[in-house]
Amino acid sequence: MKKPLLIVSLNSVDWLTLSGVWVAFASLYFAFEHQIAYALSALYLAMLIDAFDGILARKYGYESEFGRYLDSFVDVLDYLIVPGFIAYFWGFNGLLESILLVLVLCCGILRLSVFNQTGNMKDENGNLAYLGMPVFWLNFILGGAYILSWVIGHSLTFILLLFVYPVASFLMIFNGPFFKFSSINVIVSLVLGGSLVFFVAGLFGG
Repeated sequence: MKKPLLIVSLNSVDWLTLSGVWVAFASLYFAFEHQIAYALSALYLAMLIDAFDGILARKYGYESEFGRYLDSFVDVLDYLIVPGFIAYFWGFNGLLESILLVLVLCCGILRLSVFNQTGNMKDENGNLAYLGMPVFWLNFILGGAYILSWVIGHSLTFILLLFVYPVASFLMIFNGPFFKFSSINVIVSLVLGGSLVFFVAGLFGG
């Protein structure tokens, strides 16, 4: 049997998952350029890709252990590393703020590692739930904070994040059920709508 040229053979869903890396790095580029609205718009598009690759993998029978690991590594980029840089270049970058961003990163990595082992769980009513807060909520927190800053300003928003990020870090590693949307359409609508809102905000200078 001929030895394969590469160490892995990627299916179409794997390629879709990897495309999220390019979108995430586009978000990172905008963050480095201090174009936070565009950075968030691209980040939410990366979230959209993450939502669809799982759906397509289940629909077309592409679920695999490799695909789960690949998705998890991309999740670290989409929900932990890139959002951290966006927050930093947005101005959430003092000593305490930086420590909190590292705390979020550590707790998020722990949460993703446990999720790879256990998957989802059921709550006391028998409904499917997450074990601890899923990492994608971090992007909703960051996006919500950015929109809130339009109303109350950056300074008050950053003070609020000083309290929100420690709570979020705890919730990610909390050994208990966390709310799960009953329909993927809700998440898709929130993510796509958020991406469009941030893109328009970028057009008007954030």
